Amino acid sequence: MKKISDKYKSGEAFIILRLFYIAVMIIFQIVIPVLLIGNFGLSNYGKWVFAFSAVSFLNFMDFGFYNSVVNEVIALRAAKKSSQGQEILESMSKFIMVVALFFLAIIIILRLIGIGKGQNGSLILWLAVAAIIQIIIRMNEAISRANLSANGFMILLISYISESCCLVIGAINNMNFVNLAILLVISRIFYSILGTYFNRARISLFRVLRVNTCEYLTFVRNNLKKGVLFLAVPIGNLLLFDGSNIILGTFVSKEFVAELSILRISTGIIRQFSSAVLTSYSPAISHAIFSRDQDNLDKLRKRMRFILILGISLLSIGLLIAVQFIFEHLFVNASLTTIPVFIIFLSSVILDVPWNFRATFLFAVNEHAEIAKKYMISSIIALIVMYPLVANLGLIGVAVSFSIQDFMLTRTAFRSSAKIMYNDKE
Repeated sequence: MKKISDKYKSGEAFIILRLFYIAVMIIFQIVIPVLLIGNFGLSNYGKWVFAFSAVSFLNFMDFGFYNSVVNEVIALRAAKKSSQGQEILESMSKFIMVVALFFLAIIIILRLIGIGKGQNGSLILWLAVAAIIQIIIRMNEAISRANLSANGFMILLISYISESCCLVIGAINNMNFVNLAILLVISRIFYSILGTYFNRARISLFRVLRVNTCEYLTFVRNNLKKGVLFLAVPIGNLLLFDGSNIILGTFVSKEFVAELSILRISTGIIRQFSSAVLTSYSPAISHAIFSRDQDNLDKLRKRMRFILILGISLLSIGLLIAVQFIFEHLFVNASLTTIPVFIIFLSSVILDVPWNFRATFLFAVNEHAEIAKKYMISSIIALIVMYPLVANLGLIGVAVSFSIQDFMLTRTAFRSSAKIMYNDKE
């Protein structure tokens, strides 16, 4: 049992699961759209995507607590104050449950007053319910992560595979979109209950269900700022990627955005891999820093750097070798994308990695205020300069605007992380 615990603390269990999760996700991201478009047509598939986008704001319903609170609990565990950490996790669970019930009540009221009775409205409402339940699954994963266990992420992974299989089976059998959404809800209810069952020894469900308004307010007051700052990155990405799609689709062309999207998908495997590595080791980094275990921290840093360099090198070489195949199958009707443009995009994605590597140490101990604010600012600046650059450089202008953000964040990430990593020799 001790070996398993050490494996979790070193990050290996997390990274193996996350890399497997990304591999599975890439497969289903290709298979599901192909089936839905083939069986329902491109126009109807667009309705499915729009419905998902309409409820995407619910992804921020955790207020960033799943990262900030987890770090705080790991710090308390390192200080031999596990009982205080358990109380914070229970307070977080109470707050999230109240927020989830609030949104569910709104959905019920909307249905009672007659809103959402049509096909599209019903689809959006059911997907909203599915998104709310997903927050509960993620909450259970956060509780497990705070206890340096990979069990919660394993349930999250199995849940994703299960619901993706439901969508595949539903699409093959021409099931309408509303019924597909109901399948998602049923699948997620099961895994939210399963995750809660596995966490029964980590938090007291009796205390979680006990109403205490003062406790809610105290928890929010103590954690809201740090939590919301964790949302700077996903919100910044939303601004940068979705914002650029809107601007370029409006002022340039829909075909330009289509080729840009394919470029992002084909080179984005580098970003997904680095994110999996950094996220997987984050709990172990938190524990090492809060425990002042410099030897373990140095080992983790070297291990992460080695995995990143090896993995990104192999993936980059693989993409360059497969570039002709990629163009023959993904860019069949492309008029703007060339191999040099592809390589420039690939290089711009790789530029993300160094500052993200250093920023991981800041986020791991909730010292992320400066980098989070600059991420938002740099996302807005990159979005502002994107259209003028595109007007002069085409697709390369998008890569240049993304790189502007990287250059703005690199100095901050390296300078600030050196203060966290006590005996940093770099």
